[in-house]
Amino acid sequence: MADSIKIDDLATELANALAGYSDEVTEKVKKAVDEETKIACKELIIRSPKKTGDYAADWTSKKTYEGKYTRTKEIYNKTNYQLTHLLEFGHARRGGGRTVPAIPHIKPIEATAIENFTRKVESAANGNG
Repeated sequence: MADSIKIDDLATELANALAGYSDEVTEKVKKAVDEETKIACKELIIRSPKKTGDYAADWTSKKTYEGKYTRTKEIYNKTNYQLTHLLEFGHARRGGGRTVPAIPHIKPIEATAIENFTRKVESAANGNG
């Protein structure tokens, strides 16, 4: 942007400056999505119940949407997706009787990822990080 601008060019210059800011923040937010998804997957692998190890090892993520200003990723268990709800919330035994206790391992990681992501987005919007 020039040191002095004509009043007729003010709107154009302002729009260009805001577009540059918007693109910069968008890239930082998309990077934060990638970072937090990767961290959450690693944490799930570490903190998941390990009877045989298959369930814990199969956590992964995939990009579900990419737009000009957004990126959405999904974290899921590739092969044992049926177990996520049963292990997280507990369930009744197959033959009846006492219930199997819950092993909350997804919700705490989700909460931490949301906190960290929010902090990174706020930092990007403020021109930091």
